[in-house]
Amino acid sequence: MTSSPTTDHHHPADPDAVTHGVGAVRDFPRTRSVLDLFEAVVRRAPDRPAVEHAAAGLTFAELDAAADAVAAALRGHGVGPGDLVPILVANDLHFPVAVLGAMKAAAVYVPVDPDWPATRIEGALRQLAPAVVLAVRATADRVPPAPDAGAAPVVLAVDDLPAAPLPLDGPRPGPEDLIYGYFTSGSTGTPKCTLNRHRGLVNRLSAMSGHFGDGASQVVLQNSRPTFDSSMWQVLWPLTTGGRVVIPDRRNILDLEETCRTIGRHGITITDFVPSVLSALVTLLELRPDLVAALSGLRRMLIGGEAANDHVLQRLHALLPDLRVTNTYGPTECSIGSVFHDIDLDGGPVEGGVPLGTPIPNTAALVLDDDLRPLPPGKVGEIFIGGECVGAGYLNDPERTALAFVDNPFAAVPGPKLYGTGDLGHVGPDGLLRFDGRRDDQVKVGGVRIELAEIERALLEVPGVRDAAVVATGEGAARSLVAFLTAGPPGEAQTEAVVAHLRRQLPAEVVPRRLVRLTELPLTPNGKLDRRRLERLAAERIAEATAAAGFVAPASGTEELVAGVWREVLQVETVSVDVAFTEYGGTSLLVHRIGALLGSRAGRPVDVGGSPHDSYRCRSPRAAAPR
Repeated sequence: MTSSPTTDHHHPADPDAVTHGVGAVRDFPRTRSVLDLFEAVVRRAPDRPAVEHAAAGLTFAELDAAADAVAAALRGHGVGPGDLVPILVANDLHFPVAVLGAMKAAAVYVPVDPDWPATRIEGALRQLAPAVVLAVRATADRVPPAPDAGAAPVVLAVDDLPAAPLPLDGPRPGPEDLIYGYFTSGSTGTPKCTLNRHRGLVNRLSAMSGHFGDGASQVVLQNSRPTFDSSMWQVLWPLTTGGRVVIPDRRNILDLEETCRTIGRHGITITDFVPSVLSALVTLLELRPDLVAALSGLRRMLIGGEAANDHVLQRLHALLPDLRVTNTYGPTECSIGSVFHDIDLDGGPVEGGVPLGTPIPNTAALVLDDDLRPLPPGKVGEIFIGGECVGAGYLNDPERTALAFVDNPFAAVPGPKLYGTGDLGHVGPDGLLRFDGRRDDQVKVGGVRIELAEIERALLEVPGVRDAAVVATGEGAARSLVAFLTAGPPGEAQTEAVVAHLRRQLPAEVVPRRLVRLTELPLTPNGKLDRRRLERLAAERIAEATAAAGFVAPASGTEELVAGVWREVLQVETVSVDVAFTEYGGTSLLVHRIGALLGSRAGRPVDVGGSPHDSYRCRSPRAAAPR
């Protein structure tokens, strides 16, 4: 297969040709919106706890009243059905209040991270062109001033709004209306806003209740960032079924020890982890039996966002044998995710790796060739998603929408469109969908979907940079981005200036860990960029840089302890106490693995939190600071 996911499909498929990958047909509340489901819970259980954060909480009735206040304020400023409302809210009780308030105004909410660089926030708001932005007092100043032409949006602080007049009248969203938009990394270098409908999310939430049991009995940890669409099931599944949402302190979300304690303290029953984060968590649990006890009430764990690691799952099963793990798959363009697989950990390692699984009811996950013809089991093709979950496309981008969302030729698959994911896969002999890589330059690092073109475009904006390419290197928690660039005469495009530019333009998780300057970028014999050569070169340059940095031996017992743990976790033969952690390929996930091992070896808790990690060295006071 050589064509891209956007290839024109000239030969229509046989509408009766689908034999694999169509989910069961199940009844679900297809005439109701997500808001309808939430308000039904409010009526039947108004005093039930709905959401908790730190020492504060809201019942369903209190959450409903707070959302009414947001909706009334939005309507007072002219927001109506289908209008886009950015939510620039820190991750606390105000986040679900803002989400539900936007729904009650029949608007479309779009989470925007207050921690994004100012230029990225400005670019997101330029695309959305909102009349109103929802914020809190602490994030209101992140809204940029008005552009040269046009008025600045009104900024409403959710934590400053008066109670709404009752009753709250006005239009309500229907199942076909848009519910949310999420920004994803753009293949053209510009983040694109993907739009989804109420009906698709209602089907996903209903499928969760069918698969995992009534959500009313669940306590869910909302540990995904609000700007990742997985946060939506973590918030809206419990709130539409009568369960409870626990929102952790976002500042400590990668403090895995605190995550464990939060799970134990609040009685969390179900949550979601990216496999690379799960790997760091399992290492911590193996060293800290007290934290294993804190997870004893956890009944179900969902994983997704990148390939599952069967070895890590087997280690997790040895620690928590009653915990059930479900692999999930699906793009942001299609209502969070539409393929589930309950992993049988009692049977030992899974031959061929952990499958993606089978589609949830009323959806489809098809493996097709370049002409949209179904491929038989064992043959690799592009994965297309269909059914009730398929979203509405990309905001203000009909061309990209038309290329990615193609006409559905299959009578057995509901809905008018299929979405081409760009993922390669095949159906195994067991009928389960399996992942076989990507067709383009998109990568996953720490579960974050990253278009390398977005970073490359930002690099090319730096004066003096002539050409640029970015690759991902390493595996699991050690996977990181390396940027290659060619520049003008010596002195142009200094590394410090390039890094500073990237940090102004891109979220922190998208900024490459290392920059490598080349005379020219390598090409394949047919003149295309040789990314495989760059990947090999990235690994070589990391090894060369750490070796060239010079070796300074540990000068104390503490430094030797730290250096020994670094060698083990970073898988390097020598560690100089003067070389930065990131020079060895260190990432934020590996920081927590190091913290766990240091605590075990030192016989006391060790604090390795904080950032930036590129300041960490073995002789740094923070390298082994007691709590």
